[in-house]
Amino acid sequence: FNSIQENNSFLFYHSLKFFLLNIEKPELSFYCIYGISKLSNYLEDQKAYNDFFKTGVVRKLVKEQIKYDEDCLDYVVQITGNFLSCTKDELIDLIILEEIMAFYIKLIQNYPERQMLKRDIFWSLSNITSGNLMFCEKFAKSGLLEITLQAIYSDSDLVIDQALFTLLGFFDSNNMELIVKYYYLNYMKFLTLCLKNLKDRINSSENMYKKDLVERIFVCIGFLFDNGEFLKGNLKNKFVEDFEKNGGFEILENMLSEHVFDNKIQELGENLLKYRNN
Repeated sequence: FNSIQENNSFLFYHSLKFFLLNIEKPELSFYCIYGISKLSNYLEDQKAYNDFFKTGVVRKLVKEQIKYDEDCLDYVVQITGNFLSCTKDELIDLIILEEIMAFYIKLIQNYPERQMLKRDIFWSLSNITSGNLMFCEKFAKSGLLEITLQAIYSDSDLVIDQALFTLLGFFDSNNMELIVKYYYLNYMKFLTLCLKNLKDRINSSENMYKKDLVERIFVCIGFLFDNGEFLKGNLKNKFVEDFEKNGGFEILENMLSEHVFDNKIQELGENLLKYRNN
């Protein structure tokens, strides 16, 4: 791996081929997947990407459903995540993207207790939502948008952290038509539940980490408030109205009065409160 880090593409490619040739051998599958995950950390140039992609390793792992040990799952997610993170949008095949997302849904459904695994899945998904509009359309259509919204209030902070990053990628001005299309998912219901959950759990020993989460959710809510006019036919900002109906302003006001935040977070929160009477 040290040689690979020095741009030895020959060693990179042949190591990858060796792992793939042996991946279905029960006694070697774990070590092969571990090795591929290490190789995937070096997808830093076009040559490495081409070598990695043309072996079919991503499809082999997510489509053919190799019977690997459960201990391998974290490494498989790391491999696919690195692939999505290090590859230019225009070079990612949409069929493979759909297969990866279907694989992630299966993992989330089958391993709800695996918090570290789910954290890595949402990290990987944040690479999809930060991509182009087509990626975000595939993400929403697959059901992962709804799964992400559910995760921001029902999972551990490790998962919520990355799920909010995934939402921050999706909540982009270039995606407004898409955001309106999926308005029926009731974004504000989940964002309000997340806010209440964080408010109830902030304490002095965990303040710093929780406050990072508070900042991210403030940004998510603020984006929707700022773009409420895209929901045509409503005299009132529908996102603000939904937040109010779900008790969001009361939760927000109590949170700001009960806890001391830094200036940036305090300002974000106070700006949200200004929408209440608009």
